[in-house]
Amino acid sequence: MENCYTAKPQSFYRNKIEEDFFMWLPVIMGLATKEEVEYMTTEQLGLLFEAAKMKKEIMEQGGGVNG
Repeated sequence: MENCYTAKPQSFYRNKIEEDFFMWLPVIMGLATKEEVEYMTTEQLGLLFEAAKMKKEIMEQGGGVNG
């Protein structure tokens, strides 16, 4: 059995997140918990993913809805 204290390279974890980015982006952006996302329908997750992308764009612009 693998020792639970053995750290994997950071790239291992990054790849895991990138594989399921559709699920992780709403979690990363603070719109839902991992547990909430796991029980969403495809439509619910799609809407939340788009909302997370919008939030990310707004944050990158450095402002709120009105700039």
